[in-house]
Amino acid sequence: MNKFPFLLGAFLIGLSSCSDDEITDTTPTAPENEKPDWYYAGGKLGTAYLTTSNAYEQPTPAVEEAGLYQSFKNGEALFEKPFMSNFGGTRHGLGPAYIRTSCMHCHPGYGHGQRIPSGSFSTNEIGNGCLLVVYNPATNAYVNWLAGMPQSHATAPFKAPVDESKIKVEWLTATDEWNNRFPDGETYELQYPKVTMPKEAVYVYNQGFD
Repeated sequence: MNKFPFLLGAFLIGLSSCSDDEITDTTPTAPENEKPDWYYAGGKLGTAYLTTSNAYEQPTPAVEEAGLYQSFKNGEALFEKPFMSNFGGTRHGLGPAYIRTSCMHCHPGYGHGQRIPSGSFSTNEIGNGCLLVVYNPATNAYVNWLAGMPQSHATAPFKAPVDESKIKVEWLTATDEWNNRFPDGETYELQYPKVTMPKEAVYVYNQGFD
């Protein structure tokens, strides 16, 4: 009685191994990680595939395939290194007034600048991606005598037109017309900066400044 299951199993194995009609799927399949063009933010050639914190620092396939790798590295050096106030040499000519000394001050890791915490408006803090803009509410235009983006640093003997140590930033919460809630019920938070710049923060004070 114990031989029957064994013989039946051997018979079935024999049938499967002797079949001349092998079933195969000839439909081409894409690799598991293959995605359509629209999936990539910059297209397949314009997207860096590194997933670490250094992703933004890498050239994309389009750069390398166009033979622009060295140009990319040259631009990278300009992006990363601070400019200097000397009159000659590499990256010279900073000043007489300026906002930041390098792109990296706002964009560490080549990404977005971070939001500064409430307190002083310090552009010397690496990662501070906020820019100060002063405009006239009456004309809804920049205060032109102060420049569109006031320069808070200068090289001697010049003096910066704005003293940023006197500028204060406070983050406030806001509620929108949807009560900060998505249609599916999920909530979100909105914040906006309140910037206070007293008159004494402006070195070259103009009577038209409010």
